[in-house]
Amino acid sequence: MKKKIYLVRDNWNDAGIKSEKTRLIELSGREFYNLVRNLDGQHRFFVHLTDDVDYECPEIYAEVSEREYKDWKSEYDGHLYRKRINQDYERVSFDEALLFLYSSDQLISSELTPEEAAEKKEDIERLRRAYESLDAEDRELICLLYLCREPLTEKQAASVLHISQQAVNKRKMRILRKMKSFWL
Repeated sequence: MKKKIYLVRDNWNDAGIKSEKTRLIELSGREFYNLVRNLDGQHRFFVHLTDDVDYECPEIYAEVSEREYKDWKSEYDGHLYRKRINQDYERVSFDEALLFLYSSDQLISSELTPEEAAEKKEDIERLRRAYESLDAEDRELICLLYLCREPLTEKQAASVLHISQQAVNKRKMRILRKMKSFWL
């Protein structure tokens, strides 16, 4: 199995005539190095892809358009930033978070009447159903803002999710309205 694959765009057909169609051709490592180091390779864009399951090759370099490169670069930078930020906070399970939220002396007090204890249990079940009704992106936001051991601010969550703080606030308010509907 190859360790690296280098793919470049080629719009010449087999007969040596320039074609409208672009195809990807594979180059050797030396050919690729020579291409990107000379003038012909100056305004070309390449993305670096990794294969975590070793299906074809651990690393692939593929030529793409400038727009595709910018999209990939933005996504890749966001991925690296989220990976770095994820090291700074610890996710906890929904049950652990509920235990933390309901661990004040008043709530775990043995002075709760059976009715109050049943009401608390019902509230927790409603909260669980509301949380499970959210899609993955909304759950991630709620985890960042409320369910981490050290919850993030809206600004911090915005940087993790690679969106604006205003977008985080708007999504949070929408999610909380949706969750509130489980109590009405």
